[in-house]
Amino acid sequence: MSSNVVKLKFVDMMEVDSAGGISESNDTNSMNMLRPGSIVTLTMTVDDYEQHYWPNIMNAVDQMLTPKRHTRIYYEEVYSCVYKCVCKQFSERLYNDLIQHVLSYLGKVSADLSQITNLVSYLDSFAAAMDHYTKAVDAIVLIFNYMSRFYVESKLRVSLKSELMKSFTKEVAQKHILKLLAVIPEVQAQPFSISPSTMASLVKSLYNLQPEFANLSPEIFSKFVPTVLPPTSVSDLPVLIREAQQMQQDLEEVHGFTRQDRKLKRPGDDENIRGLLMTTDSNHNSS
Repeated sequence: MSSNVVKLKFVDMMEVDSAGGISESNDTNSMNMLRPGSIVTLTMTVDDYEQHYWPNIMNAVDQMLTPKRHTRIYYEEVYSCVYKCVCKQFSERLYNDLIQHVLSYLGKVSADLSQITNLVSYLDSFAAAMDHYTKAVDAIVLIFNYMSRFYVESKLRVSLKSELMKSFTKEVAQKHILKLLAVIPEVQAQPFSISPSTMASLVKSLYNLQPEFANLSPEIFSKFVPTVLPPTSVSDLPVLIREAQQMQQDLEEVHGFTRQDRKLKRPGDDENIRGLLMTTDSNHNSS
């Protein structure tokens, strides 16, 4: 038996379920996946690739990109298909097909998001789509590990994961960033409309995708990414105090929040705050 045949056998019979877990697969099924192109002679034609190998690989990718899927993916089967494609000089074709297929999927995701009119649903859907895609990319990189090591990293000098995330940035995030930054303040002005954890995850993920997004709205990103704005200095205190007072006023006037017992407030607090503002302003002007 040739050494290449032995290499095909080194992968454990494993499957990846919808939650990313791994369990044992079936020997018979895995051998059926490798029908076209004899394993013994290690031949593969373009027809073999187009009619059998790529369709099976593409189906596995679709399963990983589909939220809440219930069909199991057999890791060994798909990994073996990828392995043989790489061994038979189909690496470039396989990589290009993968990227184009993912771009097509992301185009549909972007189009679906554009159809959502409810602002809260739009933010929730965008956050869910980005979170699911990020997890799917981890699974895809696992399946394409052999291609990643021996073609993407060694020849293209890039990371497969970074390229897939760049695809999301280009096809989805960049097309929606302006709308997102316009919607976020409106949703934040509606108390309890979206969970704080979802909002924080959304903004941080956008920043991780492309830090330059923060330049479009530093005030939004600075609430969740501390390094966006420069450190606060003493001269910033008057502005911060005014912002805090304005926020309290907005909560009372716009959203109906009230202070239940103002008598609990210590006498002279308001005067002390105004005095601090005047002192700080005069010191700042004199400097």
